[in-house]
Amino acid sequence: MYCGDKSKCCGIPDFAFPNQQNQHPRLSHQFLTKEPDTFLDDELVEGVSLVTDSQLVREMQIRLAKYVGARIHEHTFFPAMWAVNLSMENIHQLELNPPFIVTPKPEGPRFLLYVDSSGDIYLENMTQHFFRVDSDHAIQMVSADGQSIADTVLDGIVTREKKSDGNKGKLTFVIRDGIRCGGQDLTKMNVFQRIAFVKENVMKPRWDVKTTNENEAFDLDIVECLDTNLTDDYQAQEFGNESKYPLRSLVFFPRNKGYFGGTNKDVFQWTEDENYDSVFRLVIWQLSNETHKAELYAMDYQFNREVNFAPIAITEDLKELHGRIVECRYVNGQWKLVRIRNDRPHPHSRRSVMNKLKMQKSPLTRLNLRPLLEKSKGRSQ
Repeated sequence: MYCGDKSKCCGIPDFAFPNQQNQHPRLSHQFLTKEPDTFLDDELVEGVSLVTDSQLVREMQIRLAKYVGARIHEHTFFPAMWAVNLSMENIHQLELNPPFIVTPKPEGPRFLLYVDSSGDIYLENMTQHFFRVDSDHAIQMVSADGQSIADTVLDGIVTREKKSDGNKGKLTFVIRDGIRCGGQDLTKMNVFQRIAFVKENVMKPRWDVKTTNENEAFDLDIVECLDTNLTDDYQAQEFGNESKYPLRSLVFFPRNKGYFGGTNKDVFQWTEDENYDSVFRLVIWQLSNETHKAELYAMDYQFNREVNFAPIAITEDLKELHGRIVECRYVNGQWKLVRIRNDRPHPHSRRSVMNKLKMQKSPLTRLNLRPLLEKSKGRSQ
């Protein structure tokens, strides 16, 4: 907590990322807290444990970043390919550059699954923590000729299959993209080719065997790719209800787009009924012994620092959250806390938050999207 004397604080607080010693416990039943060193929140997954060897972690961080060609801040960011939100302002890009390839993105936390040269399996989360799958719970990844698949990096979502009876489906890593497979670089291929390669070399041998080890920490599955001129099923009102996994969004890739780490302004993500939540760092200023104020800080990449974006109403619970990454929603002219986000080391950028606010005023609905995809059909045939 800061004293309020900004002259002593150089104007911008020197934020330190939370670590194991100074992280707050879960503070209130009102808040959902995502912990960075936990594989899945509120669920212990047998056979998956945090890697605590800092040298090994750093080596894997750098290796995976190099595999995707990440050029951002010397590999200090989760080195995945990020889409921008599809909005009324950029929707014309789909019409200008058809056809796009579309993939569904399931609901759930995102990981990079890494199989090293020895066949050991690791998963990297968004805060670049690594988790190892022990040998007793290893995922069967064997090629058609019976050889273990190694030197592989897959981009996916950990989720559960939907069950009509309300029970939990089996925990599954759903592959939504491929970076490397069996030592072969996939980043120069388009997403259709990447998915096809992984399906042929990883998934087909699993399907052919038809039985998997019951001790596997989780199952494997893979998404399907479609051209925009074949996305009627994805656009059908029933698709979200009938999909095997809870659906988060649809992702649109240019046909010739390779896999590039970082934000890709020509890859678009559309989420129906998006709530446009934004991620900030919460800063609490102590103005006097009894008076506090709370501010939400966003990243300003022009000056490479976090800056005050907006105030948020102070509460007793908020006073305990100084310096934490939080997810907030703009409702009726003010920001409301949704959850604590320890799974993110940085807040959103100012530009990102402003774009979300614009999209909230004029959301892109299914009715807006369908006619444009119809136009894309005509231009791509």
